[in-house]
Amino acid sequence: MNKVLIDKDENILNPKIPRYENLKSFSTSEQCVGQWSDGKTLYKKILEVGAVSTTEVQVNLNVPDVDKVVAFEGGGYMASGGHFLPWNFENSGGFTSCYYQANNKRFLLQVSTTSYNLSSGHIIVFYTKTN
Repeated sequence: MNKVLIDKDENILNPKIPRYENLKSFSTSEQCVGQWSDGKTLYKKILEVGAVSTTEVQVNLNVPDVDKVVAFEGGGYMASGGHFLPWNFENSGGFTSCYYQANNKRFLLQVSTTSYNLSSGHIIVFYTKTN
């Protein structure tokens, strides 16, 4: 178990233990946010997504030493109406799809109909590394 080391001003000195600020802030840069169940350091980052349509869109994770993607969330804004749809949303009108392709280290995104086209979106991804 990691022991949290702090200085006299209560700043965390152990770099493997995340600062509270990393838990409440979001960035396109990698952030250490904790420890996964296998003991590896857990990271998060935001991937910005452009337009998504019925043609599959690929979004690279851009973390060469990623070990496992353990969770992701997010969604996109509908091109018509501006409603926010989460990834893997489905109703009688259609669906949004997002999944991680581990062998290529990328996310694949798609919507079922043009009425669900997205103008932009994001993926918040949590992962561990091989190192």
